[in-house]
Amino acid sequence: MRILLPVDGSLYSSYAADFIASRTSPLAEKPEVEVFNVQKLSSGLVSDLWNTKSYEMFCRTGAAKAFSAVRRTLESSGVKISEKYAKGPAVELIAKEIETYKPDLVVMGTKGKTNFDRIALGSVTTGVIARSSCPILLIRSEPGAIPDALKVGLPVDGSSHSLAAAKFVAKHAVFFGRSPELLLIHVSNLGEEFFYCDLDNPLPETPGERFGAEAYFDKVNKERIALERMDAEKAFESVRPVFEGSSLLVREIPLTGEVAPAISRCARTEGLHLLVMGTRGLDNTASVTLGSVTSRVLAESTIPVLVVKG
Repeated sequence: MRILLPVDGSLYSSYAADFIASRTSPLAEKPEVEVFNVQKLSSGLVSDLWNTKSYEMFCRTGAAKAFSAVRRTLESSGVKISEKYAKGPAVELIAKEIETYKPDLVVMGTKGKTNFDRIALGSVTTGVIARSSCPILLIRSEPGAIPDALKVGLPVDGSSHSLAAAKFVAKHAVFFGRSPELLLIHVSNLGEEFFYCDLDNPLPETPGERFGAEAYFDKVNKERIALERMDAEKAFESVRPVFEGSSLLVREIPLTGEVAPAISRCARTEGLHLLVMGTRGLDNTASVTLGSVTSRVLAESTIPVLVVKG
């Protein structure tokens, strides 16, 4: 497996390197990792140092510090690494390097900002997702003790995006460990189409009217439950063939409610080690305008999230 690891010298880059190192045991061959750093200088500093030996030395020193923060972790795990740096805008250069290096996976450390912060602060992570079709694994916090076999959550909705994510998991199953557990998660959100029976609210006064209201709401709820089951079955059926004959232990979890919070709750209650999300890869503005589920899960989740574009 070829992995591109963009680093900036932060703790989040170190967390990303730790996660890669934890995956070397289940992989039959050690991954090849290119550690990539982008040096971006302020306009004032560039004008002072531009086209001078001092400018080049400044960039090399900054890149060397970023490389040293992850080099020992990777090399001690037997990972073959190469190091490369570039000068300029981070998003554009990382996206360009993905095209050049052609990795199977990009691993990035990220703070995981909210949708509004992504616009106000210009998240590099969101920009790279929007510009690249390569799967990107986002590490939000210190991995800690990572088991050999991961417990992985894969939200599915019957779309081409979730199918692409499923195919990536099946193709690279060994990356997730020996006999990992895969939870297929589907969230049905039919609340806007149905009335929900709430017996805590006052019902009509007469017995006949109360019986009629209860019977009506009971009928509507049964119809809703039946449609939710059909909705979940359709989503699960779209990816089941992908995992036939694989070593993955697959379990299906149907949920209801608002999609992003339900996925985040499931990740916590099930004790997932990683989430795999299929996405269209929206840009910063679209992630707010269109209410990207992936964007919200990234903002709320503390576990690694693997983003696969359909």
